[in-house]
Amino acid sequence: MKKTPLCTYTHLGFLINWIMDERPDLDLTFAEIHQAARQKQLIELLRQRFGHVADFGLLRHDSLTNIEHMELALSDAASALEGREAGKACVQRSGLCLAQAVVLEAIQQQFHRFPGQPEPALSHPVAALTDSAGANPAARLSSRLAPLSPPATTDSSHPGTPGRAHSPAGSGLTLSNWLQLVLLVNSLAETSDGEELAFPEVHLAIQGGYFPQLLRAHAQRCVDFSFMESPAGSYDDLNSALRRASAEMRGQEFLKGGVSRNGFSFALALLLVAIRQQFAPIPQETPSALSFADN
Repeated sequence: MKKTPLCTYTHLGFLINWIMDERPDLDLTFAEIHQAARQKQLIELLRQRFGHVADFGLLRHDSLTNIEHMELALSDAASALEGREAGKACVQRSGLCLAQAVVLEAIQQQFHRFPGQPEPALSHPVAALTDSAGANPAARLSSRLAPLSPPATTDSSHPGTPGRAHSPAGSGLTLSNWLQLVLLVNSLAETSDGEELAFPEVHLAIQGGYFPQLLRAHAQRCVDFSFMESPAGSYDDLNSALRRASAEMRGQEFLKGGVSRNGFSFALALLLVAIRQQFAPIPQETPSALSFADN
């Protein structure tokens, strides 16, 4: 079966983020997400419910996409999160945020899982997460996030291969580090009203090198960025990559990322752009595929 490339999964992440930014009147429930995923119809569910908001046309008809393979991967990812949405995916109520977490988990499973390699636990990036009963489900279920970041490895026979667990040349950050950061921002977007974080603030913070501090200042919960502190130089790599993404999106936030109003959705789009630039460049033979630039 033809494997769907990483750039297609990031495009699905853009589409879900686009929908979240539009703040539809009706969200999806966790039950709807899991049922559709078990039936290998998650993309179809999103298209049916929100096709009037986001354009799923390129995703479904692009030559790079194997929908059958992709639905299977999303089904496996959703199964890994079912019943552990708060502790593992850092989401509590939004089906769209859960769908985004499923995409991130699918990327992890498809591009960072190696036979015979253990999957270490990670520090939970959301330190204070309370449910309606005042309990802390993150602590109750798990304070660790596996398998969202297996150890970085090197492959001397295939240096720089997209989707491998090692990072691009000159970067101390792995794809797993980026996925964990996107998961954190996705969690913050679930509780944000979209009015506390303006797009210019995000651009300015990135240029000034204090993007994590900006997120922490505007978050409605305590967040932990310690997972970005290792290896040495990770913050420098993060800032450099985000500056490139910010430069690409400045003035074209909707055309490039499908966002126009929610600051946390914009932050998430920037991270997806950074991942695409480093790990999942769009093949040159399909310059307009899986890109918002021509939509």
